[in-house]
Amino acid sequence: MSKRFFSQLGTLLLAFGMAFLVWVAAIREADPIITQNFNQRVPVKIIPPRNTLFVVNQDSLPSDVQVTLRAPQSVWQNLTLSRIRATIDLSGYDAGLFDVPVQVELLEKQAVVETVVPSEVGVELEPLAEKTLPVTADVLDAPAQGYFNRSPTASPDNVIVKGSAAAVEQVATVLAQISIDNSKETVKKVVKLSPRDSNGNIVLDVTLDPAESLITVPIEQRFGYRDVSVKANVQGQPASGYWVSSISVDPATVTLVGGPSVLKDVAGFIETSPVDISGATADVIKRVPLDLPPGASVVVDGNAEVETGRSVLVTVGVSALTGGRTMQVGLTVQGVRQDLAWSAAPNTVEIILSGPLPILQSLKPDDITAIVDVFGLGAGVYRLQPEIVHPDGVVVSSLLPDTIEITLSQIARPTPTPTVAPTPSATGTPSFSITPTPVITATLTPSLTDTISSTLRITGTTGLAQMPVSPVATPGFTTTVTATATSTVTATQTTE
Repeated sequence: MSKRFFSQLGTLLLAFGMAFLVWVAAIREADPIITQNFNQRVPVKIIPPRNTLFVVNQDSLPSDVQVTLRAPQSVWQNLTLSRIRATIDLSGYDAGLFDVPVQVELLEKQAVVETVVPSEVGVELEPLAEKTLPVTADVLDAPAQGYFNRSPTASPDNVIVKGSAAAVEQVATVLAQISIDNSKETVKKVVKLSPRDSNGNIVLDVTLDPAESLITVPIEQRFGYRDVSVKANVQGQPASGYWVSSISVDPATVTLVGGPSVLKDVAGFIETSPVDISGATADVIKRVPLDLPPGASVVVDGNAEVETGRSVLVTVGVSALTGGRTMQVGLTVQGVRQDLAWSAAPNTVEIILSGPLPILQSLKPDDITAIVDVFGLGAGVYRLQPEIVHPDGVVVSSLLPDTIEITLSQIARPTPTPTVAPTPSATGTPSFSITPTPVITATLTPSLTDTISSTLRITGTTGLAQMPVSPVATPGFTTTVTATATSTVTATQTTE
């Protein structure tokens, strides 16, 4: 029996082997093995060297690699970038030149890495050197005409330069270049810093900590210059069935130049020459000169023609009547500190509204509010745009002027005058005399039932208001004292 079993063992093993091969072939036929490139480049994470070393050619290290994988078709269908990791580990190297392999790890066990491109990278490590340098801000251009910029500041104002000893030694300055581009207001920008040598060339193979800095360039208006709003002087009415739907001025603000006595009388805005829209049935577009105060002129942009710079383009929108209304609204200034007073130029704005006629006709002045928010502002002159609060169903088509000059000034508080209150003498005895008529003697006894009336004139060295007088009461009598304007007191005593 055993001889027969062993004689057939080889046949059994062969049968099992062939069955296994058939099973594997069937599995591969249903889920074939595929070798191909992953459809995305895999990001590379660089593990830095020890703190005492610096990667000289760090900018040349690859940020991603191409990976070829071998895996069943079912695995490829679910394989994502999150399940593949690529690293360049520099933590175990000393100073020198090295070919470091790119290591790829798969979180999918049925997949195998076939190739990585590049499979290794050349790395140069040197001892780390560093030094601290201030940030030098370089303003590349100029502010608008009539303005000047003060010296820029940086925050932080110092950075640490790190790199190889030779490269760090070349860095002479850390430069932050900023453009202010004809600005009329203080410019603040986060600027990327640049390490430069003594000739102004960029130094490679160094890093900056931090790599950026906030640069602030204060911009102020020159003496004898002033920005004002431009208000279109529109006259006349459009044709019947039409209304003024909008008014715009380009530019909406201009800069005036003139003597201090001239500019101080400008109320924060100037008007244009009249724009006549009588009988208009379409938009009226005209370039008109400004109505300048005597002695003042407009600052003209260097790129503009002189005549164009001294005039503005007024566009008056004229539309078929569907519902429109112009309202003049006073300003509401909110957020004013208690120690400040405010004034506005102008103190009213013209608002052109559009919407359904029933709503427009029912509007009251209190329904529209022009709010200027000065919260957090201190004493000074500001140009702010009002916020219009209006009922639902109407639309603000235009606002004239669109900016308001708000002046916040310190309130002068009067110096309090100390008041000295009179201090009556606590120990003094008022001097007065009593002249009774008739004379009442102390021999009256409680048994008397008559009523005795006496008139007493009281004179003293102190006023009655300062020292009330009480006659001396006699036992058994009730005393009533009445003071008159002539300091005469009548006393009535009644015996009991």
